[in-house]
Amino acid sequence: MEKRSAFERVLMNIAVDTAGSCFDKMVRLNGGWHLRFRFDHPVAQFIPLEMAESIDMPLKKGDIVRCKTNPNHHWGISVYVDKLGYSDWLLQEIGGDAQLKMYNEDLDVLRFMNPTRLYTGHQQKVYQWASSKAFSERYNEEARQFKRCGGVEFDGDILTIWCRAHIFAMERQGDNEEILYAQPKKFTIPWGKTTRLKDIIAAMSEQGFGSDFEYAPEKPTEGQAGYASFTHVAVRKPLRRL
Repeated sequence: MEKRSAFERVLMNIAVDTAGSCFDKMVRLNGGWHLRFRFDHPVAQFIPLEMAESIDMPLKKGDIVRCKTNPNHHWGISVYVDKLGYSDWLLQEIGGDAQLKMYNEDLDVLRFMNPTRLYTGHQQKVYQWASSKAFSERYNEEARQFKRCGGVEFDGDILTIWCRAHIFAMERQGDNEEILYAQPKKFTIPWGKTTRLKDIIAAMSEQGFGSDFEYAPEKPTEGQAGYASFTHVAVRKPLRRL
């Protein structure tokens, strides 16, 4: 099977994630806008720029946008770079460096899509290193079975990596028999086109990756991606028939 380009892969991810399902419903927001939800959570969708402003998610550099008047061309779904005029834009090709000045066009912006489905180039590679290989004993001598990735986030040129405890090491009983919870570790690392896997592992080590988790009464609210918990369910036995 021929390997797909980054352009094709991301477009396919967008097509799949924005397709909708029978479980979707439109929810009316303040101001008269309608947003598509699934199981009480907004799902990936293109929305007007005015709507993005009204829900405090304004257009910013690096966003995926779609041409509203005529999206049926190579630049119909692109990366937003800059606004040149009232309806003029500077766009960049998904997965590439080519740029185009788009004139006399209005845009919709993609919101609520898992950002990991949009990564390309070195950013995608850094994400894969940070979320997987940095937690593997094959690449990181401080990695252990009970240390799991709790999330990876990009904010400009800063990479944030969370390390959480495995479910079997998540809870511990305190001296007073109270339940204590393992607190996730947070690592912040500058990243760029020259960042390597060993740079990520070295920075994590310097920031305490190898040390044990600290336990506290507060249940963590951050750094818990992929975390599952056990719930005790009372099972009522059926009545015995005479």
